[in-house]
Amino acid sequence: MLEQSIVGAVEVARGAGLDTRVIGAEIRGARVVVELPSHVAWAALTAEATARLAIERMILQALAGRPPVSIPSSVVHRDRLCVRTRVSGRSGLEHHRRAMDDHAVGEAWARQFGMLFAAVHTALSAEALEALIATGLPTRPAVDLDDARRGAAALSSIEAQRLVDSYEPGEDRTFLHGDLGSHNVVVDG
Repeated sequence: MLEQSIVGAVEVARGAGLDTRVIGAEIRGARVVVELPSHVAWAALTAEATARLAIERMILQALAGRPPVSIPSSVVHRDRLCVRTRVSGRSGLEHHRRAMDDHAVGEAWARQFGMLFAAVHTALSAEALEALIATGLPTRPAVDLDDARRGAAALSSIEAQRLVDSYEPGEDRTFLHGDLGSHNVVVDG
């Protein structure tokens, strides 16, 4: 699976005229991520993962230029594979750890992260969200409960674990980034 996905990613990237040197590759659930110098390829291993890639591509396209930060954009996609631009910088998780060691840096990080959280979750108007739903965006969130359980366990919080275990999606429609955390953010100088 991994080798086939790497070969497919390189083939699609080469067809788009991109640098195809493979920096790294790993299986993440039902997908393989292949890191290239300036792009990242996602290869779906199942039909469900293929559908998820299509939804992500649709959302990234709708968000393009709206948040006050750089986000990936789909460069080329074929069947079960999507090549996106890479957002460069240092790991937000690395910065988060440093921020926790310095109160002043931690406060500034919390403010910045809060503003990012608000900007991402208000980037799409109700009309834009309804238009996405009309073109195939699911009206129910595709929550990865296994991932949420791992996150709750990492917090060592019984309360967080209970919250995840009792999760029931509501009927309200709001655009949410399903995994907005320091580990999914890159920071610059």
